[in-house]
Amino acid sequence: LIQRAGGFTPQAYVYGLDFSREETRQRQRENLASAITRLESLSATQSARDAANRRDDTTAASTAAVSNAATQAQLARLSRVQPNGRIALELNPTASSLDALPDVPLDHADRIVVPSRPAFVTVAGAVVNSNAFLWKQGRTAGDYLRLAGVDEAADVTNMFILRADGTVNHAGDRRSFWGGNALESEAL
Repeated sequence: LIQRAGGFTPQAYVYGLDFSREETRQRQRENLASAITRLESLSATQSARDAANRRDDTTAASTAAVSNAATQAQLARLSRVQPNGRIALELNPTASSLDALPDVPLDHADRIVVPSRPAFVTVAGAVVNSNAFLWKQGRTAGDYLRLAGVDEAADVTNMFILRADGTVNHAGDRRSFWGGNALESEAL
């Protein structure tokens, strides 16, 4: 289909190609609803367990209330998530031709968007300055993290990189030999 449409322009960022399918979006919506239901059930069970084991200790009651509020906030965030139906194609970051794409049969209403190469890296989360920073050759995830400033509440063991192709690299997946976070040394 892309060949029939004239192929890629010189500005095409093939690695960032967004391939979305309605059937996948529906499946993502169902999976999200199931996850929310499981979390609600676990929360109710934990609240009942806490209430049954609670003494007249105001600290324990306060801790349980904070935990319940955090769970409810997470549920509210999850209920606002809108699945996009994106299928991660797991392309090579240097992909630039049609040959790099997998041969995927197309369905009615499939959507393909080929962006131009972005000139920035976005850093968000528990950082002092959630921002987009100019991409520079050779900079690592740790370099961008330092530019944003790590917040004192940050848990860098939970850091992740959301790649342009839709895949995720998590700090828990990559530990250095000395036990540190190898993800920080990854070039972006």
